[in-house]
Amino acid sequence: MKNLQTGACIYCGQIRQIEVDGRRTEQELANLATMKCTCPDAKAAQKVEHMQLTAETNVEKLFKEENPDMASLLKAAVLPIMGDRIDQITIKSGKMTGKISINSKGGIKVERTDTNKKALEA
Repeated sequence: MKNLQTGACIYCGQIRQIEVDGRRTEQELANLATMKCTCPDAKAAQKVEHMQLTAETNVEKLFKEENPDMASLLKAAVLPIMGDRIDQITIKSGKMTGKISINSKGGIKVERTDTNKKALEA
């Protein structure tokens, strides 16, 4: 059953009504209110969260099926890279290489390289 609760943006303090299932903590309500707020700081936080979720989704798409361990390690590196604590990370496993870095536009680039060497001799 959905009910209305109120939360305040953690940046500007604007109060918002939020429709939720069950009871939420004050911190959860504040986070939900912040993700709906239109103040500049909340908009910046929404952009960062969107970038993180997109990067993690891209890692899943490129690596999860064939190499779940690599996917887990690369997903764990997304936040440190976004926080400028790591410039990039590269992981090699067999013929597959995964890399996450910040691109020139400030976005997160997720790359997968598969090495397939073919040779013929006579």
